[in-house]
Amino acid sequence: MNAVQEVPVGLADRSAILDVLRGFAIFGIFINNIYAFTGYGFYNQAAKEALPTYVPDAILNFLQTTLVEGKFYSLFSLLFGIGFSIILLRNEQKGLNALKIFYRRLVVLMLFGAAHLFLLWEGDILLLYALVGLLLPLFRKCTDKTLLFWAVALIVSPLFIDIFKVIFNFKVGSFIELAAQNIDKHTGVPTDDSFAYYLFKDGSGWPEWRNWQQSAFLYRYAYLIESNRVPKILGMFLLGFYAGRKMIYSNLEQNSSLLKKIRRWGFIIGIPSSVIYA
Repeated sequence: MNAVQEVPVGLADRSAILDVLRGFAIFGIFINNIYAFTGYGFYNQAAKEALPTYVPDAILNFLQTTLVEGKFYSLFSLLFGIGFSIILLRNEQKGLNALKIFYRRLVVLMLFGAAHLFLLWEGDILLLYALVGLLLPLFRKCTDKTLLFWAVALIVSPLFIDIFKVIFNFKVGSFIELAAQNIDKHTGVPTDDSFAYYLFKDGSGWPEWRNWQQSAFLYRYAYLIESNRVPKILGMFLLGFYAGRKMIYSNLEQNSSLLKKIRRWGFIIGIPSSVIYA
C-alpha cells in the first residue's frame, strides 16, 4: 500500500478504562488550574491573608497541593504513552507507516498547542507534550527492562537535578525569565508583587491581558524548565508506553495484583509525601 491511511478506531475497539481515565485526568487538570484562573495563585502571602476567605482558602489550597497538584498531568502523560503504543501496534499490524501517522498527529497537536499558548492562555501543556513526544520513537525498539530503566531514571532525575542546582546556586530558567521581564518593561506589566492586582483588579480587561500574554509564555516555560517538567513527562510517557506494550489497560483482571500493589504503595509513600510537600 503506497498511500498512508490511518486506521480508524471503531467503538468496539476502544478501551473504556482509557476514556474514563482521560476524562478524569482532564477534570483534575481543570481543578488544579482554577488556582491560576481565579488569580489566587498570583497573590503573595500578605494579600492572601487579607482576604475575608483566608481560612477556607488556606484549607482548600492545602488539599489542592496534597491531592491534586502534579497528579493529573502525570496521569495524562501516562495515557499519552499508552496512546503511542496503540498507534504503533494497530498501524504496524495493518502494514502502515505508524511513525508517519504518529508524527502527523504531533504536528497537529503542536499547532493547536501553539495557538492555545500564544493567543489564549500561557498555561498550555499541549505544545510541550508535542515537543517531548518527538523523542518517543527513539525508545520504540527498547526491551521492556530498558524501557522501565529509562522511565524510572527520568522520573527520579529531578531529585538529583535539584541537588545540583542548590549546590551550585544555578537556576536553569533564569535567562528566560530575564527575557520576559524585558518585555514587561515595554508593555508596562509589573514584575513585582503588584502583578496580580494589575491583571485582576476591577477595571482590568483585554489590554492588560494582551500585555501579559506577550511575556507570559516565557514565564511559563521558565517554570516548566525550572520544575524539571521535561524529564518527568518523558518518564511518564515511557511508563505509559510500557503499560501499553503490555496491554495492561485491556487486561485489568489479570493485572489486579499489580494495580493493588501500586495503590498500596501510593497510600504508604505517595500521600504522606504529598502532605509533607504541602
